[in-house]
Amino acid sequence: MSIMLFVLIFSLAAIGIVVLLSRGQEVSGDEQDPEQKLSAEPSSIAASISKVFSKRKDDFGKAREAVAKSRFAMVPLLGVPPVSKNFVGRKNILADIFSRIKSGPVLIGLYGISGVGKTTLAGVLVKKLMTRFDAEPIYVDMLGFAPNALSPDEAMSRVINLLAPSKKFLDKEPQKGQLYTALLQRKKYILFLDNVPNLQSLKFLLPPNNCALIVTSQKPLPAPNIVAKKINPLDTGDAQKLLLKTSSRTGFWGNEISKTCSDFPLSLVLAGQYVATYQNEDCSKFLDSLRLGLKEVQSRPGDPVQKSLDVVLNICYRSLSEKAAGVLRKLVLFPESFDRKAAIFLCEDSDNEHLISLLSLGLLSHNDESNRYYFHPQVRRFLMLRLKEGEKALAEKRFAAYFLTVIIAAGEFYAEGGKARAQGLNLFDVEWENIKKGRAWAEANSEQDQEADNLCLSYAEAAASLLDHRKSPAEGLQWYQVALDSAKRLNEEEAEAKYHLLLGTSHTQLDQGEEALGHLETALELSKQTGDKTTEMKALGQLGLAHRVLGKPHRAIEFLEKELHLLQQSEDPQGEEFKLENLGRVYFEVGDTDQAIEYYKKELELAKESKDTKRQGRIFGDLGEIYISLQDLENAIENFDKGLALIQKSSDKREVILLLGKLGKAYTQALKFEKALSYYQKGLALAQVLKDRNKVCLMTEQTGHLYLKSGNYREAIDFLKKALVLFQKSGDKVKEGETMWKLAQATRLAENIPGAICLAEEALSLYQKNQRLSMDDTRETIEKQIVEWQETAGVSVETVIKPVLKPEEKVSD
Repeated sequence: MSIMLFVLIFSLAAIGIVVLLSRGQEVSGDEQDPEQKLSAEPSSIAASISKVFSKRKDDFGKAREAVAKSRFAMVPLLGVPPVSKNFVGRKNILADIFSRIKSGPVLIGLYGISGVGKTTLAGVLVKKLMTRFDAEPIYVDMLGFAPNALSPDEAMSRVINLLAPSKKFLDKEPQKGQLYTALLQRKKYILFLDNVPNLQSLKFLLPPNNCALIVTSQKPLPAPNIVAKKINPLDTGDAQKLLLKTSSRTGFWGNEISKTCSDFPLSLVLAGQYVATYQNEDCSKFLDSLRLGLKEVQSRPGDPVQKSLDVVLNICYRSLSEKAAGVLRKLVLFPESFDRKAAIFLCEDSDNEHLISLLSLGLLSHNDESNRYYFHPQVRRFLMLRLKEGEKALAEKRFAAYFLTVIIAAGEFYAEGGKARAQGLNLFDVEWENIKKGRAWAEANSEQDQEADNLCLSYAEAAASLLDHRKSPAEGLQWYQVALDSAKRLNEEEAEAKYHLLLGTSHTQLDQGEEALGHLETALELSKQTGDKTTEMKALGQLGLAHRVLGKPHRAIEFLEKELHLLQQSEDPQGEEFKLENLGRVYFEVGDTDQAIEYYKKELELAKESKDTKRQGRIFGDLGEIYISLQDLENAIENFDKGLALIQKSSDKREVILLLGKLGKAYTQALKFEKALSYYQKGLALAQVLKDRNKVCLMTEQTGHLYLKSGNYREAIDFLKKALVLFQKSGDKVKEGETMWKLAQATRLAENIPGAICLAEEALSLYQKNQRLSMDDTRETIEKQIVEWQETAGVSVETVIKPVLKPEEKVSD
């Protein structure tokens, strides 16, 4: 906390955020109308931040928390933009689309120039389709060809975050894609992907067939079975209707204005809103300006429709006061949507007059549901060309300072837990692109600007927990390396230790053990020098995990036990159960089952004290696994039963499936196949109800393995084939290899030697390519078995391989 205090105060105070936030008159008194209260809010924020600066270290957290809670509310995510009440035309296109999607999967593609009305038409399609689909539609703007265009992976993450907001980030792409599909299978969603840049992005994000998919793009995307429609400018009659709906003052001049605007929807809307805004200006004067502007650009290369749009935009822009135009140019720095408070601070527009005028002209848009502002891509493009370097530099510095307070607020909510944690994640998700841009400015200027160095430190510390929850460890590496460089330049040893620790942790999460060790050993050394026991303890724990990644479990145990000792000696030994769990797991890996059981039982006592039934259930499951390895099936089943009863109380159905699978495994080893089958069937049925493809794969494979053990080879082949297809679709090469090998054995035992050899060779190829599959001696077993099967082709099955199961013997997995 002390590092954060000094760094935050230094960075914000140096930039002058308190002074900047304080500009504008405070509104006092109890009888304020809502608009007055909103206008006063930035000043109240400034007052709160000022209190933070004046607080002692011990009071800093409370003051900062008060700032966070006074400013932010939950924002709906990925809502479809509202359809304008002025929408007209497109009847033939709508009729043709609906005639072609009466049955089967719904995949609709709308393409055409930006501003032609694709998004609005897609919104109409969504509204009409909602009678056939039972879930709220999901909207993702992929930002097309913008500099900050979304990657397909980021778009997928946003959908996952919406449907499973508490889910931690999945770094492995196959698992992420599998979760994306499983979540979308739960209901009949309409997925609306706006401004898709290419066919590759579309294919990556294809939903399951129970969902409808609507995509917009500038060029056609030739996906299989897509109903594709090119969207052109409006018919002349519809163009005049749109203009008249936007402003009734255009009536007499409507035909000429729409013709001069090439019947292009965005040009017509901007023209109409200009005429509606400037009531004292005659429409003929606007038309003259439009014609003059077109004459000036006539000789320039380019599409006539685009040129007419730029002329209309220029007329609207030139009508603004210098102050309003400056506000507009600064607002374009927001990479995506933004709220009113951020706009007021960035542009020093405390009375809100300019936001209102920009909305009335159509240069800025507002989503009433999310209460956020945004730009049409064409307007953004136009304004980016007019942003002045001097004002950009100052505005970007303000931008970075403001969004540091946002990420601090999100971190405060997240740390509180419960409902507040959900609010922190929501704030982080909504503002992610803005936060990222603010930090990027700090990074770009850090080597020349000490204020930027301090901002780098503050951003990284404030975001650490949220980055771990929401983003790839690779993203964390970038943030923490920059912060480490800043800490070195500022001679902040305590901060250096912290960022070495975070870098080491991220490398461990990426299975980069050697890289992790260098950072973690430095963190340990620096923390001892500065007397920072918290960082020292964490470094010891992460060194243990890094050595485990490197396949050095005994060395891992040394560090994990030192970490546990330090924690137990501290005044507040929170998290002891996690340290005990880590030690139990590693001792089990090295075969010291007595020590593993001892640590798990200590963890169990802590879980009972805290009345954490879900953790208790998982611990009983871990203990059961140890007893399975010892062939103590009675104790294994007893622990699994206890675990299942506790997990069922916690209502975590996915954990229930895992315990059902473990009981099936134990009863299989006990040769009680009917009992084992009943547990697998329950687990499979529950996984199918939850539409959890991961668990369906697991239960299907385990059921096939049961039939293989029991000698029912045809049923084994049937289930293992189904499991293999599921694992291949999910991209899980480890489970694919393991299942392929089991299928090869079942096929051989069913007396199909050629088929078994083909399957075994495919399994061997997977084992040779995947490091995780090569960690035991299975690869050598497969190679040996292939040779034996080839040599003994035509010989009875018993001479080739022993039956997997004999009634009198126990068989281990």
